[in-house]
Amino acid sequence: MSMSEKLFFTGTAHPAPNTISDPHFADLGAAEIYSANLGGQNLPLQREHEPGRVGNVISSWRNAKGELRVEAYVSDPGVAKEVQDGKLRELSLGTAVNLSNKPDGSRDIVNRCHQELSLCAQAARPHCLIDTINGKSCLAVATFSKKGNDIPLNIFSGCDFQVEPSHHG
Repeated sequence: MSMSEKLFFTGTAHPAPNTISDPHFADLGAAEIYSANLGGQNLPLQREHEPGRVGNVISSWRNAKGELRVEAYVSDPGVAKEVQDGKLRELSLGTAVNLSNKPDGSRDIVNRCHQELSLCAQAARPHCLIDTINGKSCLAVATFSKKGNDIPLNIFSGCDFQVEPSHHG
């Protein structure tokens, strides 16, 4: 990848709220996912929440499953290689949370503000994965049925593969 080239990807930045088994106060609700405009905020892309921009979020949207999906690019050649090689394939949304302090000591969430999106080796939220790199799928999902059709779960570093279901007799 030359200095002028960018690596583009799409992935899930936040799971659907109804799929989070142990919610955290920084987790987004359905309305926040629906109204998120990460591309319009010029949201920086970072490596493992470290200071310094390695790319940018281009756009975001809520998909039919209720997940917050993103399209972004990596402009840093070293970080792009880590993504291509499969070392940084998970996404973590850095969110600042403003809390109110009540007289009884409890707190309420006033608002949440997105600070950055990070490429990570292992994100805290489950299922926040890059699934397409430069227009090619790089994530296979395992499916197992009683008929024995399965697709093994693999994350391929080259992001250009054919998956054939196996049939067990």
